[in-house]
Amino acid sequence: MAAKHSIQGRRLKTDVTHPKVIVAAIDGGDLSSRVLATAVAMAPVFGASIEAVHVVETDRGAARARQSAAEAGIALRVVTGPVLETLLARVTLPDVALIVAGASTGSATDRALGQHALALIVAARRPMIVVPEGAEVHSALHRMLIPLDASSMTAAALHEAVELARAADIDLIALHVHAYHALPMFNDQPQHEVPAWSAEFLRRYWPGPAPFPTLQHRVGVPASEIMRAVEETAADLLVLAWSQNLSPGRARVVERALRESRTPVLLLPDRRRLPTVGDVELRGRARLEAATATV
Repeated sequence: MAAKHSIQGRRLKTDVTHPKVIVAAIDGGDLSSRVLATAVAMAPVFGASIEAVHVVETDRGAARARQSAAEAGIALRVVTGPVLETLLARVTLPDVALIVAGASTGSATDRALGQHALALIVAARRPMIVVPEGAEVHSALHRMLIPLDASSMTAAALHEAVELARAADIDLIALHVHAYHALPMFNDQPQHEVPAWSAEFLRRYWPGPAPFPTLQHRVGVPASEIMRAVEETAADLLVLAWSQNLSPGRARVVERALRESRTPVLLLPDRRRLPTVGDVELRGRARLEAATATV
């Protein structure tokens, strides 16, 4: 088993008596190395150690998971049992600051994730990074794209991530997508009106104190414009707040990002609400049943 991999970054509001852990869930597949590399890049941001977890389904998968963890120098916990229940039992413990998992994507599927990753993002109630196939993962995090809407839920969910990123000197890019029917009037003196509107918007909805980042404006369908902005800004990480509600018609931006992004996506749950799938509250085992039923 590999030696324990621990990266100490700038800790923010971290209780040294209760060290935090990033759990990297790996299945031994091709994405395992990218999942582990993403966890390594995030460790200084969260001031956390890393633990890889593999739930045995096949001997070959377990052997490949051990090899990936050994190459990354990360301690691997190999466990047995039902995959979803076993993973949730680990990632919902109080010491877990972040979950990192891989997801297969494809245009032929309605959902971007397999049942295990889907259940985790819905039920774990923890910040989680989903690493897509083909993701380019850098050794350190340099730039985060943060879409903002005009909601207190989004600001509340993003607050801790913004504080952590600033403490780690990560470049933050704020983005707001205007719907065509709700575009503010910038016609008279746009050189003055756009900065004034941006400053007021950030004062109300930026999830952190000043100084504020520059706010990028786009017009169109939010999901489409956000995906375009990820590519054009060369962001290392797309950060999305969400309600953990995968009912039909909900979480369109999250669904689109998980289906199309080639950049890792950090999902930050609104912890004020219970996670739901199809408007069903997810408690205990019902979390797993409801999550897997949607796949």
